[in-house]
Amino acid sequence: MKILKISRVLLGLMVLFTLGDFASLPAKQTRHNYRQISTQTSGARQTNYLITPTSVGDIQIGMTVGAARNVFKNAKFTQTDYGEEGVWVEVQQGQKNLIRFTTDQENTGGDDDGNVPIDESARIETIEFTDERYKTEDGVGIGTTIELAEQTFGKLIKIDFWEYDASEHAEFSNAPKSYSFTISPKEDSEDEARAGIYGDDEFSTTQYTKGAFINLMQVSKLDAED
Repeated sequence: MKILKISRVLLGLMVLFTLGDFASLPAKQTRHNYRQISTQTSGARQTNYLITPTSVGDIQIGMTVGAARNVFKNAKFTQTDYGEEGVWVEVQQGQKNLIRFTTDQENTGGDDDGNVPIDESARIETIEFTDERYKTEDGVGIGTTIELAEQTFGKLIKIDFWEYDASEHAEFSNAPKSYSFTISPKEDSEDEARAGIYGDDEFSTTQYTKGAFINLMQVSKLDAED
């Protein structure tokens, strides 16, 4: 009787362990598969936000408009004639402005609203953006202060104030020639001072206010002499 009872206990334990193993297999496999799917999905959603002397993210100087559409597949492309500023293609996702760029397309004028038909084979010459996600290899981008930018691009050479649109443009000693920077004063500045500190009737300076930062960047095609 004792042997029979022991045998039954052992048999019961064996059944429990066996069932436990089978029950745990799908759970382990499911968790493993979920990790695999999550990795693949998140990888597919990742976007390149690196700024280089010839590109902004996956948009490159010399790329056609048609190729740019493949980067921003669900975005709206609108080409507008801004007069002195030239013709710009603006890329929007919903209400968000992603980037805008100029191309080598000839400006033939637009409709009453300034809209110009887009040439899909036209090649990109200048890329402009205000999206803070884009950064250089050293972390410089929209929102970077002039003080921090100098650590990457060298000493500030000058700041120019453009009277026609009241914008300010900074030049750094070691920044790539294809880069252009528009700057603004610190956002919580109590007065409406400019980013640069100018003398009377002066529109150029080498001095800037504390906290002045980059609020717009451009990457442009270089001319042959550059």
